[in-house]
Amino acid sequence: TADERAWDVVVLQEQSQIPGFPDGNPERAASEDGASALAALADAEGAATVLYVTWGRERGDDTNPGLFPDFETMEAALEAGYRSMAARLTGEGRTVRLAPVGPAFARIHAAIVAGGGDPTLDGSPFDALYDADASHPSPLGTYLAACVILGTITGRVTTSAGSPPTQA
Repeated sequence: TADERAWDVVVLQEQSQIPGFPDGNPERAASEDGASALAALADAEGAATVLYVTWGRERGDDTNPGLFPDFETMEAALEAGYRSMAARLTGEGRTVRLAPVGPAFARIHAAIVAGGGDPTLDGSPFDALYDADASHPSPLGTYLAACVILGTITGRVTTSAGSPPTQA
């Protein structure tokens, strides 16, 4: 039946660099067009669109060092790109929420910097969010992402959403 197929929310996530590309970049433009089309389909089914705001790579992106030389620069560009995408979708009349996973990573990074530490040191709480490739999330980073997405969808605080995974 239609009720069995109904969705409340559709979560969209882009490839890890594209939202941070400059305005006018063809890949970013295609991404925003795709998000617009998918959000229209979600809206037609009565579902809200959640944009999964990804995080910067732990030490920036060595494949795009001029654009993303470090975490802070990459994170800021990604956040701006997702806000721009949300503004476009909202302007099209869509219901859009941002799941601020990248900003959650950034808070941990900033807290370490504010305490005089180096967030990229092996074993730091920030480093623990990443897999060995310094791009993809570790189990702990995945847990943080899941808590942020759950909180975005439900509107509830998710600090008691179960025990975080232990690091190997």
